[in-house]
Amino acid sequence: MLDTFIAGLLHGNAYALVAIGISLIFGVTNVVNFAHMSVFGLGAMLAWFFVVQLAWPFPLALVAVLALTGLLGVLINITVVRPLARYLPIAALLATYAAAQILDSLSQWGFGPRVRPFPDVLPTGNLQLGGLRLGTSDVVMFAITIVVMAGLAAYLKFGRNGRAIRATAQDPDAALQMGIPVGRIQNLSFFIASALGDSQVCSWRCTPPRSRRPWAPRRG
Repeated sequence: MLDTFIAGLLHGNAYALVAIGISLIFGVTNVVNFAHMSVFGLGAMLAWFFVVQLAWPFPLALVAVLALTGLLGVLINITVVRPLARYLPIAALLATYAAAQILDSLSQWGFGPRVRPFPDVLPTGNLQLGGLRLGTSDVVMFAITIVVMAGLAAYLKFGRNGRAIRATAQDPDAALQMGIPVGRIQNLSFFIASALGDSQVCSWRCTPPRSRRPWAPRRG
């Protein structure tokens, strides 16, 4: 039971960052962004392209993916969400679903449907914790999640733009009257939401399958 609990806790950290991104976008636009996961999928494919095809170091590839997916999130806001802001929220919601289908089709057209393995770019050794055998890469990704979540929480609480994001999420009209550039804050939210999840998704995708197996009790 304990190993199952820990496995679910650590393997679910990527989904936690995805959920935070969706919540951040919903807060400032009142729209559920169905293209969110498609952006993350494209980011994982771009990471593979940079690491395998262009032979970039993984840290450089990760920075490039974060920048590109963040800009893609801003593009979705500018071209899909914001033009429909004056209509019912369902209009923008359906538009993001269409954007997701376009991104998925472009990803499949550009990279193909075949499964492509990643090289060993993260540590793959095992750690021992009591009777459990732990993957080093899982521990690294869990630490990244904690750092990113703590940094984002501090930014939203103490940062100038972070407080502007919270004000926009609470009442966009009042925030606009107080001089907050709501459009720019929405773009910033899309950038952060689209980039922060890829910091985890890319790390997970760039971990060899053997290190992503469920945690198991130590035998013998």
